[in-house]
Amino acid sequence: MAGEERGSAAGEEEPLVGVERAWPVLLRLMGVLGFVLPRRRSSGHYEIAYVRLIPMVGITAVIGWHSLTFPKKFTDVAYDVFMDILSYITGFAHVVYAFAVALHRRRETCRFFESLDGTLKPARTWVSCAAFLFFSLFVAFFLGLNYNIADWTNISSLHWICFTLIMSLLPAFLDLYLMILINAVARRYRGLVRLLPSGRRSWTSPGDSGASVGDARALRGPSIAISRRPNPLQDLGDLSSVASILSRCQELTDLVQLYNQIFSDLLLLSCGSFLAKMMNSSYYLAINVHIRIYDSVIYSVSEVGRFYLLCRQADSLKEAHSTLEDALLALHQRRDTPPEDRDSLLSQLVHLKSRPAHIAIGSVGVLGSDVLVTCVNVALTYTAIVFQYRPSEGGN
Repeated sequence: MAGEERGSAAGEEEPLVGVERAWPVLLRLMGVLGFVLPRRRSSGHYEIAYVRLIPMVGITAVIGWHSLTFPKKFTDVAYDVFMDILSYITGFAHVVYAFAVALHRRRETCRFFESLDGTLKPARTWVSCAAFLFFSLFVAFFLGLNYNIADWTNISSLHWICFTLIMSLLPAFLDLYLMILINAVARRYRGLVRLLPSGRRSWTSPGDSGASVGDARALRGPSIAISRRPNPLQDLGDLSSVASILSRCQELTDLVQLYNQIFSDLLLLSCGSFLAKMMNSSYYLAINVHIRIYDSVIYSVSEVGRFYLLCRQADSLKEAHSTLEDALLALHQRRDTPPEDRDSLLSQLVHLKSRPAHIAIGSVGVLGSDVLVTCVNVALTYTAIVFQYRPSEGGN
């Protein structure tokens, strides 16, 4: 009864929604740009909006033409040209691969969005307005910054816009997109922890809910089996049986696995792009090129701040996973927990320990604050080395 009262109270406060209404400005922007193909229907299911392929194809064609015709250097010094081209190529690859992921993983993305539908709080009007204002100022700021450093004797306005998209705007929007999806998964973890039986609330046997512990264990297969309920968290009002808890825990584990299946390789490119831009910015800071020193500082602060927020969301998901483990351990140690349920909870704890909520970076690592520190150290070390052997201004 206590769980039902909490569930009904939460429902009366405000209805839960999906990602499109939780972050409406960013999701619509990503849809307009062609990075997000799924679109929610009134029935609660997501369909592929193939009309969004038009901006995807258009942007790919324009930046592809730009990459072949743009003079990707700011000076005639060999090392300067190398650093400029390195950051440009990684930024270009990051954007193009994001389009490829959106198209190739469109069905998996639909499943991922459906699993989050009805689990998030809707965005308030003032938050959406503030987000729209922030994105507008962000776009205007970097257009102005690149306008200031552009050599207008060699490039056109189209080159200027394309360069800003590749180096500044599109990678930033992609990182924010990945960030909010990690945040949404972490919210599901916290929502489950809040709804778990606590205090003096008594248990019922697994049979009371009509589900068996064996049914919940059957969900622990290697395949990803995300449920498509229209409102998953609002259905969590009754978690009085171990079987229902194990089922929800398995759904969360599968959700993290699905995220990694879709976005892990894209995160690898995001890290590579961040590292290349940090190397480029810190390089110009080290050699003290006055024409670019202020731009390098701004780019460095922007890149570090954005990547830190992305890593922080991954750390937050790890913390939410640990909180869920602690909550299950507390249930396992309760006196009124039946012996057979203790075994099931212990088995689930071992399962969670073996499959932590880690955001994978391809197949090479796990996203977290330590990745940010490593990338910054690599960039600074490389800058110190190449600075010692940098040719003079007249070198080739």
